[in-house]
Amino acid sequence: MNRVLFLKMTRLCICTMVFMLLVPALTFASIWVPNNQFSYDPVTSRVYGTVYSDQPQVSVSFTDNDHWPSVNFGNFSASRTVYGLNQLKVFEFNLDTVVQGVYDPSYFSISDNGRYLLSQNANLFKNYFGNVTSQTYLYSNPSTGIFKDFSLDLPSTTYTGPNNTPNLLWIHGSAAWGNPFTQGSNNTGGADLSSCDITSSNPDVATISSNLYTKYLNVFEAGSATITAVCGELTRSKIVTINPGYYKSFYTSYLSTMNSGSTYYFNVGMYDANNNSFDVKPYAKYSLTNPSVLSINPATGQVTTRSVGYTVITTTYGGFTKQDPVYVVGAYDSSISSLSFSSDSVNAGSQGLIAGTMFSPKVYASYYNWNTGVTTITDITKQATFQLADMTMGQVNPDQSLLLKKPGNTSLIAFFGGQYQTMPFKILPPTFSIAADSSIYSLTVGGTHQTVIKGVYSDGTGMDITNDSTYKSSNIGVATVSSTGKVTAVGVGTAVISATYGIYSASATVQVLDAPDTLPPTWASHPLLAVSDVDQTSAKLTWTSAEDNVGVTGYTIFQRGNQDTNIASLGNQLSYNLTGLIPNTSYTYSLKAVDASGNWSEYGSSLTFQTLSVPQDLDAPTWPKDSTLTSSNISSRGATLSWTAAEDHNGVTNYKLFSVSGSTYAEIGSTSNMLTYNLTGLMPNSTYTFTIKAGDASGNWSEYGPRTAITTRTEGSSGGGGGGGGSGGANQKLATLDTTETGNILISDAVKEAISNGVVIVELDTTKLAAIVANASSNSKVYTIKVRNSGDIVKVEITPDALSMLTKQNPLAVLQIKTEAGDYQLPLADVDVNSIAQQQGVDAKGVNIIVGIEKVQGNKAAELTAAASQMGAHLLSSPVEFTVTFVTNGSQVQEVSSFNHYVSRTLHLAQEPKSKTSIGVWFNPESKTYIPVPTLFKGSEATLLRKGNSIYTVLDHQRSFSDVSTHWAKEDIELLASKLIVKGIDENSFAPDKSTTRAEFAALLVRSLALTEKVKKVYKDVDLTEWYSGSVSAAQEAELINGDEFGNFKPNDLITREQMVTMIARALKFVGNREITDTTVLNKFADRTNISDWSQEAVASLVQTGIVQGVSNELFAPQDHATRAQSTTMLKRMLQYLQFMN
Repeated sequence: MNRVLFLKMTRLCICTMVFMLLVPALTFASIWVPNNQFSYDPVTSRVYGTVYSDQPQVSVSFTDNDHWPSVNFGNFSASRTVYGLNQLKVFEFNLDTVVQGVYDPSYFSISDNGRYLLSQNANLFKNYFGNVTSQTYLYSNPSTGIFKDFSLDLPSTTYTGPNNTPNLLWIHGSAAWGNPFTQGSNNTGGADLSSCDITSSNPDVATISSNLYTKYLNVFEAGSATITAVCGELTRSKIVTINPGYYKSFYTSYLSTMNSGSTYYFNVGMYDANNNSFDVKPYAKYSLTNPSVLSINPATGQVTTRSVGYTVITTTYGGFTKQDPVYVVGAYDSSISSLSFSSDSVNAGSQGLIAGTMFSPKVYASYYNWNTGVTTITDITKQATFQLADMTMGQVNPDQSLLLKKPGNTSLIAFFGGQYQTMPFKILPPTFSIAADSSIYSLTVGGTHQTVIKGVYSDGTGMDITNDSTYKSSNIGVATVSSTGKVTAVGVGTAVISATYGIYSASATVQVLDAPDTLPPTWASHPLLAVSDVDQTSAKLTWTSAEDNVGVTGYTIFQRGNQDTNIASLGNQLSYNLTGLIPNTSYTYSLKAVDASGNWSEYGSSLTFQTLSVPQDLDAPTWPKDSTLTSSNISSRGATLSWTAAEDHNGVTNYKLFSVSGSTYAEIGSTSNMLTYNLTGLMPNSTYTFTIKAGDASGNWSEYGPRTAITTRTEGSSGGGGGGGGSGGANQKLATLDTTETGNILISDAVKEAISNGVVIVELDTTKLAAIVANASSNSKVYTIKVRNSGDIVKVEITPDALSMLTKQNPLAVLQIKTEAGDYQLPLADVDVNSIAQQQGVDAKGVNIIVGIEKVQGNKAAELTAAASQMGAHLLSSPVEFTVTFVTNGSQVQEVSSFNHYVSRTLHLAQEPKSKTSIGVWFNPESKTYIPVPTLFKGSEATLLRKGNSIYTVLDHQRSFSDVSTHWAKEDIELLASKLIVKGIDENSFAPDKSTTRAEFAALLVRSLALTEKVKKVYKDVDLTEWYSGSVSAAQEAELINGDEFGNFKPNDLITREQMVTMIARALKFVGNREITDTTVLNKFADRTNISDWSQEAVASLVQTGIVQGVSNELFAPQDHATRAQSTTMLKRMLQYLQFMN
């Protein structure tokens, strides 16, 4: 009730209690009237009762309209103290006075310090106070109780202004009110401390100032001061530390898209350490990559756009720099829904174009008709405006073509209709060579041939430069050549045609014959095809030469049967070594001869022979006197053992490794005929002794061979080095991030878990995380979160601050998340937040990472079970989907689909796996099929490795073939077939001795490394409709294969042993294995000179690792074709060497 209403009241009796304010700016003096304890007796004119106040004395007066001002009837002292809290007290008053007869006491009210509690008569008095009691509630100001406590709300640490300029802080506080009759407070809020007495203990550092309503803390220089506030009877203090001020961040506010011919306002400012903002527009420096697009006026804070185009505004001030891309567009056309570059333009831009060449982009506009709802796509290339984001890399010509100048990566931008579209654009260095269409060809006298010369760039692209080259013939009496490269045969003989293009040259040899050769080679009346050196698995074929009118150029060997099989296509040689044969088996072979004109003879004579039976072998392998067993790569929990080969007259087939403890020998593992073994699961700082046995094909085992002792390293120490006998074996360095050789830091105590709608939400507490990381070793690589709550879906949120903390000491840090559904190891170096933020045009500090681990259920789980059943397999674990997503402002920005490293995830199995038939897989949602991934089994857990996320599970899948039951590679073939890596030629047959093509082996490597097939045109002779096109594209992208200089892969050519070895070596490099370049190991092969220069390092590397061996101790046979069985065995050795398979 206000003062005006009070003056309008008539015939009132006012009881006023006047007392001091406890804390003037915080509370007001108040009275409390308990229920039914204040009354008026109209018979005796007596006012009496009990009231309470927080002051020890009150005064009482009465008045009405006829008697103003009021008449004081005396002061009343407290009867007793009823409650005390700190220095606050509540007093009880027993009032008893008589109203004189000149007053009309039937109307009265109680007033307290300007607040009026009004009643018309005594009977209604209780309506105002009937709901309060002395113990539960009080009438106060404003019904909140008395002032009980307050605090100074000042920061513990603050800063001066930048460069030690003064800084001003508002002094305010928080207060608490409550029932005076009970402990504690039931109301809190901010408080104005302007009426309190506030002082500083160190005026040289900080002083107190005030205006009418507010008090301020003025900080001048670094130091500390105690700030004390006295409010009524309460005193509170706070120590404030002042640090030197500085600018901490820089901001700009340009629009990213502007209209041409317009003016826009912008801001440039700095935030200091106290988060105060300073306008620095007039003092900043500005630069533009394209000044023709817009201009900047710092004095007015205005940007004026001039023309359509793109520029980057670079703003600099006080050591801070910020770059803002700006697109200036023309008049807006509402009928255009979007712009898009043609697919040819996009492909060309992503694959790269050579510097110095021209490129003509094409762009389309999608027009939407609002009346018909029809979208029309129109070529608007000629009307659009084009620009390279980096204008130094090329120029746009008037005809909209681009002259490419400088190699590098940039973007091509098209503007039209008030919109713009961008696409990545790569310019390649101009490395160049030229080649003729053929190095040798034949003509008959009078015949002609148009030479084609191509310029080939280093990326495989090329161009026809036939008309731009100059030509010369070495013998114009045999062949002449025109200025356009047309060759004319003049006389019988040989001539060399040379082509020159600038500093580059190429040549072709022309053989001129009398007449076209249509006659095939023939065999003598008694051709000889003979066999020698027959043993259990090999033989040597020799033959007499065929005859031809021009000359035989080559032979092809066929294995005869129901379906003749091409075993080898050879040059003009008269012998061939057969390998990979089956003991005690009959074989039939024959030959065909070919001449330079491609004429093929009939089959020559056939030869049938039988390989030798394997004699009963009772002799075990033996160890040479100088045999060694050595160790290397010793870590806290693992090492690599390497050994020299044992000897056996029928050949060593496998080895067993044993740990030795006193007289006890325990088998720890076995290998095929490899010479290395990787130890895992060792204990840190422990000594072990190991030895080895060798076995042959007859099951004979040698005595224990050489032994070695090693001592593992202390947990957290760096790995490497050798022990016990030297440093043999290959030094592996897998890109799969190891989590056992360095410190594993548990950070579960730094996370907060919550469950929302069945989803376990895990957040990192950066304060606790900072303390854990600060105490971690710089070698610490793995930070582990063990999620405590159970749930089918777990989502772990990683903020930019948390990511920075985890990677600060070790950029290769791994975040390991352990859940009930499965475990996940995320290499944080592969999570490029800055790149995503730049793509999305947001601040990287606003991009969070969400790691999801979800157990697949419902219809999706049923689909996965059915897919396994359809292929004759069954699930050993619940399928789990792993995801990594970038999120900004609560919305998904981009999901991470691939990584630079092999990422590890562990699944918990329902039953013990079978190492030979169990396989980890990921589910391809497009093909609805399972794809194998490298998998290691330990107990009832499976660790799956792949460079991508998806749904993962473990299958049990068994596969066998009828035609390998007695084959030497039966075990390896069935192993890799069960693991979905190799496939049969049909349901029942594998054809182990059939030669492997280049495309087939590329597909095997792609499956072994868990690469994703990609349907993309990469070679001229690989049609996208072929079954192997996806595998070839994936292998080419991973740099496992190369084409020839004309862009061909020759997928159906039979692969040679040296080609296969080279592909495997590239696979090891792709995974991250160290290359071995010492080729002296090849000196033991008598046919070393037949190993091509380009493959010698690869062959040497794989021979030293034991993945590949010679066909004998003296021969490598690099040009021999590899069979399907040989390919399978090499792949198994490779997978075990890489620890991609048990």
